[in-house]
Amino acid sequence: MSALKKEDIQKDKHCIHIQRTEINYKDYVTNERICEIQNFPKTDAGDRYLFVPDTALELLDEILSLNPNSEYLFSEKGKRIRSNAFNRRLTRACDDLHIKHRSMHKVRKTYATALIDAKVDESTITEQLGHTDIATTKRFYYRSNKNNNTKLMQINQALSC
Repeated sequence: MSALKKEDIQKDKHCIHIQRTEINYKDYVTNERICEIQNFPKTDAGDRYLFVPDTALELLDEILSLNPNSEYLFSEKGKRIRSNAFNRRLTRACDDLHIKHRSMHKVRKTYATALIDAKVDESTITEQLGHTDIATTKRFYYRSNKNNNTKLMQINQALSC
């Protein structure tokens, strides 16, 4: 999210072009932590168009109106908001709501789980997440939301003749 520019939003097509990534590293010469944007994603599959539902487009309009002169979608006081700031703000929001802490990566996993549970086409899911194989998504991102009663009911239905 920290690498998104306003030009990446294609409201007429209901999508956002994901084409950059934020990288963080230590410069061992200066001993400084460096945070910068690469004009390409981590992988080839990472360069993608993320479909955006109508409700999210409405939120994007609000976000765009907050910083009309900024190059980046998410900025504050003229500066791009870094990825670690999203996690800090999410932690604060969880604290304020008295709920379990979540990271932006957990939000991504929740998104993947919601798509899988809704039986969205597997190729669409992998495209949305920038993966090349649904097995990667299922192995590292999917967590079943079914409770034990639902699982038992499905097993009983499958085995009853």
